[in-house]
Amino acid sequence: YLGFLLGAFCLFRGVEGLLFADEGESSLPCVKSGLLALLTAAMLVLGTEPFLLTPPAPSEFQLKLTVPVLSNITDPASLTHTAPTFSMDISTLLTIGFFALLQIGMYLFCLAKMREIDRQPGPSLLKLRLMENEENLFDGGLYIGIAGTATALVLQVLGVIQPNLLAAYSSNLFGICCVALVKIRHVRPYKRRLILDGQVETSKPTLASV
Repeated sequence: YLGFLLGAFCLFRGVEGLLFADEGESSLPCVKSGLLALLTAAMLVLGTEPFLLTPPAPSEFQLKLTVPVLSNITDPASLTHTAPTFSMDISTLLTIGFFALLQIGMYLFCLAKMREIDRQPGPSLLKLRLMENEENLFDGGLYIGIAGTATALVLQVLGVIQPNLLAAYSSNLFGICCVALVKIRHVRPYKRRLILDGQVETSKPTLASV
């Protein structure tokens, strides 16, 4: 399990280093790779060790409680007791893993687009306009999440796949997490830096003319 975590962490750190070698972020440089590595390692562990999700064997020691009722039941034999199950089949795990990989790919694509804009020549205000033009792209994780949930629900209604709301709504959850991470962790600080740099650039001609 530790090997899964270390391997995923090294992989994401390598990809991040190739895409953002000179980004110069000083606050929590390993948080992004750590979160992605933890998610990927958890999916690998759940996929390779399905017994972790199976319920334990019933114990031979059982506790029985008798609770008094206010009225008599006419037909007690008609009542059935269904034990709750917490197991997940392989198809559900594969579906959740597929949705998670889609959002990881969308996350890396958004970071690559930001890096492409940052490397373009031009003033900071121009880069700020380009960032505003890519707002729909930065919301793409949410669109993919909603589309994945809708597709999974339709396939469940048609009987193509087994009904499982956890697998369907996991796509929407991953999409929300992806968009929140991109916009709060990356887009907002980068736009703030562009705004400050733009103010400095616009004030330089004024100072030179004075």
